[in-house]
Amino acid sequence: MFGYIKPYNPELKVRELETYKSIYCSVCKSLGKNFGATAKFLLSYDATFLAMLLLAFESEPFHMCKKRCTVNPLKKCQYIASQDEIFRYASAVTILLSYNKFIDDVHDSGGFKKFIAKILSHIYKRRYKKIKKSSPELVVEIEKQMAGQNKIEQETVSIDAYAHPSASILAHILSFPYKAKEPNTYRILQELGYHLGRWVYFTDAADDMEKDKKNKNFNPFLKTNTNPDEIRKILNQSIARTLAAFDLLKLNSLQPILENTILQGLTHIQNQILNKTGGHINERSI
Repeated sequence: MFGYIKPYNPELKVRELETYKSIYCSVCKSLGKNFGATAKFLLSYDATFLAMLLLAFESEPFHMCKKRCTVNPLKKCQYIASQDEIFRYASAVTILLSYNKFIDDVHDSGGFKKFIAKILSHIYKRRYKKIKKSSPELVVEIEKQMAGQNKIEQETVSIDAYAHPSASILAHILSFPYKAKEPNTYRILQELGYHLGRWVYFTDAADDMEKDKKNKNFNPFLKTNTNPDEIRKILNQSIARTLAAFDLLKLNSLQPILENTILQGLTHIQNQILNKTGGHINERSI
């Protein structure tokens, strides 16, 4: 998980920010409950966005409760005391994507980073297999696209082709819970997830350009000699297509936070990276 998909807090109302924090803390709690205390360290804004998007389709009001934070017992956090299935899905997706990232790091990195990735992949391998056993269709598609990503980076020189596997993964993840329930919502979420995934892929590439150039690693923008203006145009187009799909959804009171995230949050993160005014912004906590 990259941690790029988060709201722009200065434009949120106090109540909206508190609601967002409660979803964030609920994903953290679910990670610990379902996959062990160490899984909480994998918590990301991206997983919070996934949970919030799925919660936005629920018609029933959320029941809140306050409990002590298991990471910091001196602090009380507000949690959503319902919708366990949604939070378990968000935490399972976190395990799936994190495990695949560890495997990639084992293959592509060296030294201490490779050593740490080996340890982490070993720690989460059993949990990954457990999710695959219970949700094979979800996992097999992710594995297929991950393998396709590695292959396509070796064979093609098309900027759009480079982003396709990663974009397809997020399209699959966001739409999967609705595949057998609501065909129209499923198609919209596929469209939204695809273009959001495309934005994440290219944003990460832009964030890593200097490091990849120095280390001679693959980067789609370096490979295709894409100039800064074109990079900004590509990212803006992805945001526009994501927002167009989002506008087709009928959502509950979480809609303003989600809209803030897509329209203002993504733009803010994008500008930070393209303007290099804050260094590496892959933050994980609020």
